[in-house]
Amino acid sequence: MDKYTRVREYSAKQRPSTVAASVHGDFAALISMLEDQLANVGEADERAREHILQAKAAAERGLRLSAKLVDLTRGEQIKN
Repeated sequence: MDKYTRVREYSAKQRPSTVAASVHGDFAALISMLEDQLANVGEADERAREHILQAKAAAERGLRLSAKLVDLTRGEQIKN
């Protein structure tokens, strides 16, 4: 069993809104980490800066979508 299998099994026992909120928090943390990386990458390293900006944009989309998912899953339970 790898580290991701355990998360999936644990998450399957949780309410969908709890899982969605967790994903939302992960995206928020990722954005914060990428902002820190942007602050520390040199201006001369344009390629690295562009990659970080692309990753940050994707994480921001994930943050918005996960917020919608939190709203949609409130009060629902996972159906097995």
